[in-house]
Amino acid sequence: MGFLPAIKKQKTGQYDAVLVNDGHVSFARLNATGDKATLVAADYQDTGDDPHAALHSLIKHHHVKDNACATVLDVGDYQLLMVETPNVPQDELRAAVRWQIKDLIDFHIDDAVVDVFDAPQSPSRGQQQLYVVVTRQDHIQKLSAQLVEAGADLSVIDIPELVLRNLASLIPETSQGVALIYLGRHSGVIALCRDNILYLARTIELGYETLQESIANGQEYQLDNLALEIQRSLDYYDRYFQQAPITQLILLPPPVSLPGFHKAMQNNLGLESRTFPLRETLHIGDDVSDETLGHCALAFGAALRKDRKVL
Repeated sequence: MGFLPAIKKQKTGQYDAVLVNDGHVSFARLNATGDKATLVAADYQDTGDDPHAALHSLIKHHHVKDNACATVLDVGDYQLLMVETPNVPQDELRAAVRWQIKDLIDFHIDDAVVDVFDAPQSPSRGQQQLYVVVTRQDHIQKLSAQLVEAGADLSVIDIPELVLRNLASLIPETSQGVALIYLGRHSGVIALCRDNILYLARTIELGYETLQESIANGQEYQLDNLALEIQRSLDYYDRYFQQAPITQLILLPPPVSLPGFHKAMQNNLGLESRTFPLRETLHIGDDVSDETLGHCALAFGAALRKDRKVL
């Protein structure tokens, strides 16, 4: 899956990711050769009043043009749908899917960019399912132009759900299934993954800023709301996919402290809750701060994507 029309050849064996979201530009460069990927560089800048200048500065400083580069759509700039796989030849799949989803989106299908990837089979459904990612064409054009003009050799535009799947594949718990949580500034994603497969994903209208504020004020209802959204996802996963229950909840490290988060999740959900062990799963130098890890964690997952070929 990837919203670009060509295959980029990797030049150096390293993969870059540059993300523009939440008022920051974040950057990661990974070398994925060997048993454990190595973080070559990570950086972020506040965009301030001039995102264009911040993006140019970061891309120039890190010579991003030398490597194939991935980026990630913002939560809210796309829809992730699950549909029955059309019974058509492979080369007609996208056209058939476009016809299927035209009434499921709030803009004209002629203005849409569509991509697909396999969904896991439900034992209760006979028909194979397919995940469909759909976004407005102008979102893709704007994001591509922004990065290419700044000097990036853009190879793929991904979505947070698949970035989380990439990260989940690094930890041994993925064989039993894990619930990964990504919290952006104002929204987030819950992704349930097992054996490098994305089973279920939900967008949540809750980010780290609101959670941090509610925790600081001694208000637990926002944590309770998040736990409720996670529980609904787990219940659907158990019922629809009929897999063994997930027992691990893993939070992608946010750029702010959320004291009491894991205790609240464990108390509400009965799951083991912890922060994603980036320093255990990637070779990361001691000079990289926890704050940098928090700002760049999603970029790490994007840079882990080795398959730069689009459908």
